[in-house]
Amino acid sequence: MNIKELKRKFRAKLRRMSDKEMEEFDNWFVEIEDSLLDFYGIREMLMDNEERKRFLDYLYMYAIAFNKNDFDERYDQQIFGDALIYAKRK
Repeated sequence: MNIKELKRKFRAKLRRMSDKEMEEFDNWFVEIEDSLLDFYGIREMLMDNEERKRFLDYLYMYAIAFNKNDFDERYDQQIFGDALIYAKRK
């Protein structure tokens, strides 16, 4: 997905979220973020903490922008691939 389009959708959705929704989302994401790094061996592909953070940032934006409340490595290869590309950009 085009990162500009993703950021636009993310910001629009974020503005509409209540504080309670945001807190619930953040709690959910913190619980799963470590497992997201294990999909497809992504953790080994990311060189440092900055790349890990950027990878998770992409998934965070995507989840909010598209009301995604679950990631599945069987079906989300494209999302993870886009997140990896975003993480590797400096």
